[in-house]
Amino acid sequence: MKTLTHLFGLLAAVLLSACSIDTANCTDVNQDKIYQSYSASYDTKEDETSTRAQFRLAGVTGTTLKMDGKCNIKVDSMDLSASTLLGTAYNGSKSGYTAANTFTFTDNNSKDFVNKIENKNTVALSSPPSSVSRASGVTINFTPAITADESVTVYITYAASQSTAKSSTALKSTSASGATSVSFSSSELSDLSVDAAVEIYATRTYSKSLDQAAASQGGSMSYDYTSAHASSSVGS
Repeated sequence: MKTLTHLFGLLAAVLLSACSIDTANCTDVNQDKIYQSYSASYDTKEDETSTRAQFRLAGVTGTTLKMDGKCNIKVDSMDLSASTLLGTAYNGSKSGYTAANTFTFTDNNSKDFVNKIENKNTVALSSPPSSVSRASGVTINFTPAITADESVTVYITYAASQSTAKSSTALKSTSASGATSVSFSSSELSDLSVDAAVEIYATRTYSKSLDQAAASQGGSMSYDYTSAHASSSVGS
């Protein structure tokens, strides 16, 4: 489920922002034009913290950059593995919950940029329903309330015990300050089959501009925290 959740996010980011998926070498570009993007995520179900770094030329939608020459990226002194899905990026993971993760990017001029992502809040479902009414909709409560620079996305998805032929997920987000719930209308649940077993969970995202160490193009950082899953079923 962790992979599905983050794949949704990656695909949405590329489609909505028209980001380039091309790649160039870090050593071939003006080092002051490198945009840095860092993210970390924790999945309660998997009990694993994942990290991701991506570099682009001249802004958030620019060509992705491959680390070569003196260019290098580490998280908490550990190397990351390169991935070429949706452009070049660098990923890592470790067991357990790590609230703070320090990214160190060294450019081709041997200049270090050190940025620390520290999660503000966790998220948990509050009294999740044992049944989800497809006809009248449902409200899913979570805690704690949303604060500045945060959003919460609630997912209702088929449980692993369901047939692999079924692959529908209802999801909805809110970034309203003080919010403690997300409501799904009947139409937003219409793709879920009656009597199907489902799981409900929430992901809290904390995101902001890079404000610690960046070149002239700046950058971004984010932390996703995914709650434990609650078992439920779909009613008529």
